[in-house]
Amino acid sequence: MANLNKIAICGTAFLLLATCSVAQGNAPAGKAQRESEAMTEQIKQGDNDKERWSRVSLYSDSEEPEDLAMTVVKSVGLAMKLDPTHGQLAFTSKGSKQVFAIATTVDDKRTVCPKYNVRVIDASAKHAVLRRVCNEYEFRPNRFVASVDYFIYDADTSTMRSIWHNEVTKKGSPLPVAKPVPMVRVLPNGYQFDWQAQNLNNISEGPTEIHTTYLRKNVEGARSLICTDNAAPKGEGLEAGYCEGERPPVITK
Repeated sequence: MANLNKIAICGTAFLLLATCSVAQGNAPAGKAQRESEAMTEQIKQGDNDKERWSRVSLYSDSEEPEDLAMTVVKSVGLAMKLDPTHGQLAFTSKGSKQVFAIATTVDDKRTVCPKYNVRVIDASAKHAVLRRVCNEYEFRPNRFVASVDYFIYDADTSTMRSIWHNEVTKKGSPLPVAKPVPMVRVLPNGYQFDWQAQNLNNISEGPTEIHTTYLRKNVEGARSLICTDNAAPKGEGLEAGYCEGERPPVITK
């Protein structure tokens, strides 16, 4: 009888029929979205760090504070929080906080990256490999740009450094993500990357091989993360080649 009543109500008039059909049609989609959000929240609060990294990103246009923060390594209390207003990313752990400027402030009219997201690729108690995606943006009439950056974060030296950057300037181009993503080898005093980066927007060029080492050293009395491009000619790789990327400045350490 309930189904017959529903049919009768929906069939009272064409307008009601259309409205009812739309409402009924949206119900499964709404349920699926709620279930997906619930699952993501469960993963976000769970103990599986790698699963969390694969499902959770921090988006600069998020409005809820809880959507701008996530646990990175739960066992040691390492977490990160995005502050889109100031373009800053903070890493916190027990008794420490390090803040980096990874984007422009929200009111900067000169920006070419007003909307972006940050995702963890790999992490431990002392490091994180991050991906920042800048969505396609028309910064001048009919001038577009979208970009992808990968960074290494080192807690011991309060350092963030770009390990790979790629951008596209044609409207509607696929995001230039690295395939495969950078895989880090943790060294006793730093990190090493040996991988091939394929530019998906120019397959004919073939993959680019990247071999870089980042070591902790004392520079002018301060600990720093120094890069060597191991593919450069002998004696010419120190802070050269693929080491010449972005260095987000540290605001608080």
